Amino acid sequence: MFEVFVASLIIIFLMTYIKLQTCLLRQKQLSAQIHGLGQANALKNIFIKTQQHRGMMGAYLKGDDSFKSKINTVRKEIRLAFTDVLKTNQHNDQLSQLALPIKEDWDQIEAESFNFTAKQSFTRHSLLIKRILALLNNLAEMSQLQKNGCYDPEYIKIIWFLLPVVAESVGKARAVGSGIAASGQSFAVDKVNIQFLSHKISSSFKDVEHGLSTVLHKDAGLVEQCREVDNLLTGFVDTMQDQFVVADYPSVKSPVFFDEATNKLASVFDFYDKCEQIVDSQLKNSFEHTKNSLQIYYGMLFCSLILIAVAGTSMFS
Repeated sequence: MFEVFVASLIIIFLMTYIKLQTCLLRQKQLSAQIHGLGQANALKNIFIKTQQHRGMMGAYLKGDDSFKSKINTVRKEIRLAFTDVLKTNQHNDQLSQLALPIKEDWDQIEAESFNFTAKQSFTRHSLLIKRILALLNNLAEMSQLQKNGCYDPEYIKIIWFLLPVVAESVGKARAVGSGIAASGQSFAVDKVNIQFLSHKISSSFKDVEHGLSTVLHKDAGLVEQCREVDNLLTGFVDTMQDQFVVADYPSVKSPVFFDEATNKLASVFDFYDKCEQIVDSQLKNSFEHTKNSLQIYYGMLFCSLILIAVAGTSMFS
């Protein structure tokens, strides 16, 4: 009977050890995911600022000199944002290798953009932003943020794959619309571009709404916020139709339209932040739960060792 007791203690020890190792792996995964959220937030700041720079340059190159001082301010903010990202990721070689070429691309755009045509500026900025969004997608993969049981993975799809498409569609519309308003006339090609971007804004946000509808345990405030953003974007699309498609000579001034579009973008990013906060909160709660479980398993392991040692001493005494 005594031998059975000792064998049972050894089995308990081994099972606890396996549980402990599983918990340690889980803690490491959660820590990487929480860190990945912070990295993504820094990268999102670059995304926002480069979008602003594209819109301002579009208006400036179409004749609105009032944006010049704002452009210089945003450039400083972008440089700081890149420094923040590279500093945050200095221990992540893979991410740094992906982020550094993007910064080098930005440096070239910053140096040359006043010599671009409006079309060249829009194209170069858009290619840069496409690379930033690709890096954001890669970050979700590298941080394994889609492999977690403490939140609905649809949130990650919404945050890093769907909402950025909405934000970039609005950002492009801001750049194109600000340029049209600065020039004072909407040509046939401008109308086509605005029509395309209007459709893209509407269709991409429908994807977000569909994604949110599949989340099993939705936050009621998030659902209401989604409706509000939808209404704001619908109004924004209507404004673009009136000013740049129906009318040949828009009445809206470039800075006014730029600010209106920026407000709509802010609502999209507020929604993004809300989704991100839900994921962050659930990750941190899971991390604390795992941390507490580790303490219990360490205690069980220690007690098992003591009992095994005492039992072993009794057997051979």
